[in-house]
Amino acid sequence: MFPLLGRYLIENWTEVLPGTPPPEKLSFVQLPGSRVSTFLIVGGKQGGHRRPDLVIKIPRTPAGEDYLRLEYQNLERLAARLAGVRKFLEAIPKPISLCAIGGKTVLILEGIPGSRLHTFPTRGLGALSCVCRWLTELQAATRTEVGVTADDVEVMFLDPIRRFAKGSELSPATTRFLARLEDRVRRLAGAPLPLTLTHGDFSVSNILLDVPPDARGYDGARVSVIDWTKSLEEGLPIRDLWHVLTAYAKGLTPQNASGRIAFSLAGGAYARTVRRWMDDYCKALGLPRWFQGLCIAFEYIYGALDHPWGIETSRGARYRDNLEAFVGGITESDEDRPFALLPD
Repeated sequence: MFPLLGRYLIENWTEVLPGTPPPEKLSFVQLPGSRVSTFLIVGGKQGGHRRPDLVIKIPRTPAGEDYLRLEYQNLERLAARLAGVRKFLEAIPKPISLCAIGGKTVLILEGIPGSRLHTFPTRGLGALSCVCRWLTELQAATRTEVGVTADDVEVMFLDPIRRFAKGSELSPATTRFLARLEDRVRRLAGAPLPLTLTHGDFSVSNILLDVPPDARGYDGARVSVIDWTKSLEEGLPIRDLWHVLTAYAKGLTPQNASGRIAFSLAGGAYARTVRRWMDDYCKALGLPRWFQGLCIAFEYIYGALDHPWGIETSRGARYRDNLEAFVGGITESDEDRPFALLPD
């Protein structure tokens, strides 16, 4: 596969990367992955793993092929959506080609600079703050309000809740929470629903920071975001922010995913920071505070179902555990927590 891929890239270099001379040789740097094998392509001696010329993705499974097609389509759509906003357009990979090489579907993207967010020190939270500001600006700029019908509520909320609960052994507290959630979302019918451009997997491994060598802190840092497979033009807000906040907690606590959720709710220094950033986000987007609980619940419900894509459901048990941890952290109406309970 590699000789075929290397030959294809060298022979078509001027079309793949117009205006750049074809390298004499290519260096392949593989990144970890399950459904898809990802390679950074560094041409000639221009190297350094932080500034690849290209990114090549090759599926390992049939589901991987579906993911690559979705990512290519989403990146083309995003390029059109963000064409007038250079700051955000330059933050996403440029799709070059989705083609067949050696009998394999191959996605070719233009490389972008940066190191993954999880490689930055967690002590001062400066890198995370920079990313949260970027996300808030992106989603404030793409926020819309959509009138939802009873049928929309059924498809977006009620059916996923029922499918999530079906066959699951949930705690009494979570069962009660889902009943309250059903009641809340039914009341959304006929009301304007705030939606925004969402990433869908806004995790520390999908966020890149390129910090100028002479920068003071993170001033002038460039934020870029990769793997837009699960992005939606009109998705629920807050989910991306909550995802990165709980994912970043991995560098602060040795606990597993559900433990990191509890850590982010526990009322300590990090939880207070989480609360403040989420409240600032809601203020910037004009969202009611109770909306946080609703959207975060669907982060786990949609994740368990892989809704609306329906490609990968092997992580359902983990998402159910995460919802249990989330519900366990909001059982009391405590204003010092990151968000209020769903209102009765």
